[in-house]
Amino acid sequence: MYDNNIKTDWNNYYKERKKNNSKIILAITRNTRKITDNIIINMLKKTKLNINSIIELGGADSCFYETLRKEFNNCDYTVIDNSKVGIDIFNEKYKDDKTKAIYQDILLENIIDLKSDLVFSAGLIEHFNIDDTSKMIQKHFHFCNDNGLVLITFPTPTILYRILRKISEIIGIWEFPDERPLKKQEVLSECKKYGNVLEVKLNWLIGLTQYIILFKKF
Repeated sequence: MYDNNIKTDWNNYYKERKKNNSKIILAITRNTRKITDNIIINMLKKTKLNINSIIELGGADSCFYETLRKEFNNCDYTVIDNSKVGIDIFNEKYKDDKTKAIYQDILLENIIDLKSDLVFSAGLIEHFNIDDTSKMIQKHFHFCNDNGLVLITFPTPTILYRILRKISEIIGIWEFPDERPLKKQEVLSECKKYGNVLEVKLNWLIGLTQYIILFKKF
């Protein structure tokens, strides 16, 4: 099911995404993202914290930008990703003074010096081995202001996830060979080194079950 020796080709994924997917799959994807959108916004609103800046890690051609921009319409929004194709698509779609996308490998040490009130990723940390997943989690807190928020979503290996993924692999529509569904404790134990947990939610409604966790940085 999981093979970290075969990396997801993100440039090809972004280039071919709409071409490769049928209308049915695109409709399902829109609905599942809307469900996730609503959960994320509700979790953030409950904190009652001011969010004036957002960094989305791994957010090339972001699926969540429009929802977060609508909710926090005056915030500065920065996307950081190592997919040049995805970054270029994002920059073509969204052009305003408060939005930018940066082409950067987040795991490198010479990363850009930015801080934000909210650092967010959706479907990022599961594409690495255990050590690099830990490093990627740490990067979220590195980019976060003190007392700021870190929100991370990641798949988890429920029976439902395993069944749906296996079916997707068999019929040839699964595009993420290096996706490693994560147990909740692996992620929480790393996050607790850098912040306090505010909320943990298991999202069953999207089928390929995901945890959504929200932390406040120390």
